[in-house]
Amino acid sequence: GGGGGGGGDDVEAQEGEDAWTGGPGKRKRKGRGGANVVEAEETPQEAEGGGGHPQCTSADDCIGSPLHPLIRHLHNGQPGDLYCEPCWESFCQRNPNLKGVLESDA
Repeated sequence: GGGGGGGGDDVEAQEGEDAWTGGPGKRKRKGRGGANVVEAEETPQEAEGGGGHPQCTSADDCIGSPLHPLIRHLHNGQPGDLYCEPCWESFCQRNPNLKGVLESDA
């Protein structure tokens, strides 16, 4: 026979939570915690890019997606690193002197 009764721990945890809310003069205020919820809604925008371009040199920091065209950085006239268009645009905003050429798929 035997073998029953695994879920007893969950009940104890719930009782523990209830114990502190019933303390003297402590009330839950919904108004205060609301500000945190608004901040949380803004974060998904960063992940909109689609996980980055597999060939973009920015790798984990890439803000583009595999659908974006690639730009090859020209350093002193020599072909350099590959970047997707959104990453390249962001670099050019910080450093307008950057030179690059559109990389063809063919």
